[in-house]
Amino acid sequence: MLVTYMQAEVDFDSDAIRTGRKKLTQAELTTLPSYMITQVHTTDQPPVLLSEDESMLRSIRSLDRMPVVNFHTIGITYVGWGQATEEEILSNETGSVEYQHFLDMMGTTVRLKGNTEIYHGGLDIEDDQDGTHALFWSDKTTQITFITYTMIPLKKEGDRRLALSNKKRNAANCFVNIIWNDSNEPYALDTIASEFNSNSIVISRHSRSSSETDVIVSSGRAPTKEPYFKVKLVQTDGMPEISPIVDEKIISASSLAPFVRSVALNLSIFCQIYIGRQEKSHWVARLDQIRQIRDRALQKRNSDSPAAARGALSPSISNATLSSMGRRIVSVEPKPDLSSQRPEEEQLTQWLNKYDFSKYT
Repeated sequence: MLVTYMQAEVDFDSDAIRTGRKKLTQAELTTLPSYMITQVHTTDQPPVLLSEDESMLRSIRSLDRMPVVNFHTIGITYVGWGQATEEEILSNETGSVEYQHFLDMMGTTVRLKGNTEIYHGGLDIEDDQDGTHALFWSDKTTQITFITYTMIPLKKEGDRRLALSNKKRNAANCFVNIIWNDSNEPYALDTIASEFNSNSIVISRHSRSSSETDVIVSSGRAPTKEPYFKVKLVQTDGMPEISPIVDEKIISASSLAPFVRSVALNLSIFCQIYIGRQEKSHWVARLDQIRQIRDRALQKRNSDSPAAARGALSPSISNATLSSMGRRIVSVEPKPDLSSQRPEEEQLTQWLNKYDFSKYT
């Protein structure tokens, strides 16, 4: 593969490349920015050279402020033996062994104070008011902050009602909450009153117990036997039944955390669209912004192009095209017909025209 001057000029040793004294490996060649940009467009849509006016710079800054991943906050609540009131549940600062193991499998514990690298979901990152650490999970497209009640301290001094309200405020704003229910009784959705909490994933023991001292599972007496848990979705009236756990499911301990996390994430995405009216993901919003920047650049380029005088010997401006370097090249040749594209390029163009990918979240 030949290395053109355009590709070589971005390399730190471009002179050596141009004179042939240095040969690029395939890995080096494919990482050259100017080579990569030629692979992300079709021949009928070359790159557009952007202007440096304030309006264009403002649009680029707006694009830079748009997140590159989607954010979600999901609450996690522990309900102890015999607990039925909001005050009792919010007073918990620890949970059972199985609950703690579940948290370990759900995500990573991260330090909150001064942490600006993650989405903190409204938790305080300055004075440890919402605890020193939080439960966090992410992949290439999503970040989830789990607002975990047992990790948020309850202030013992001062007005207790105010302290309970401060502890409740973050998880109460989550569309989806995970309830670890050790109370040995069915969990009611209105136990912790909230305007936003419309879906609660309730995890409970697979069999009833007769004493507070009984363990949830028989792993202590039969270490080789894997414990199982019941998982069921409790929803407010009018919410569509779109989850597989509308009907109770029995899940093994080893699969519990990834299963519950996947269900909770899908519910959170649904609620953002159904309740929050967020019709676009951050990826789609960034794509729309890029399209707007391109359209404005094309409009400005067309408006700045001087009209040729009638009878002039110079070729028509309508026949002007852009080179791959962004320079204007005036040609008297007619613009090539799209039907002359190579088969793979023609198929790609047809797909792009047929499907509007901005509809997908």
